[in-house]
Amino acid sequence: MTVQIALVFLSIALTISVGINIWLVRLVIENQPIEKPIIKKEMEVTPPALPNNEPLFKPKLKYTGSKLSAIDKDRYLEKLTNYLAEEKAYRDVDLTIGKLAKRINVPKHYVSQIINEKIGCSFLDYINQQRIAEAKELLSATNLNGATYIDIGKKVGFKAKSTFYAAFKKYNHHSPGDFRKNVLKLKNSE
Repeated sequence: MTVQIALVFLSIALTISVGINIWLVRLVIENQPIEKPIIKKEMEVTPPALPNNEPLFKPKLKYTGSKLSAIDKDRYLEKLTNYLAEEKAYRDVDLTIGKLAKRINVPKHYVSQIINEKIGCSFLDYINQQRIAEAKELLSATNLNGATYIDIGKKVGFKAKSTFYAAFKKYNHHSPGDFRKNVLKLKNSE
């Protein structure tokens, strides 16, 4: 009886093995994956068009309706850069584009336009670049006279350590501490 049970188990195992082999051969021949992934192709949405294939809705370009002439742009840009350099207005932690516009007597929307078009960045990026430039000068000094990196950040116009560090890394790809270490290394190797 044990031989009969062994033969039954052997025939079952053989049948399963043959079935698995047939299934694997079929997959290889048909080159089908075991499970087909379900992929949904997103529909392409095209805007409605006029008969001559021009889009019905044209994107509005920024400042296309501006009455600011090229000469005025250059004049206002010079006024803005001179004011920031001389007065170091970027040190004001509460500086806004409105405050700056009032100080240089230029309409706020023109200040925004000039920074965007002539300098190629936003107001906040421009002001932070000015702040970081001065911070780099201060960090490059041989002696910080007891000032911490946070003190330097606050002196140039940042309210918090985190915004100072984030801006510094954004424009220099290093923290203020790493920047200072590199500067001191260069000075010591001269």
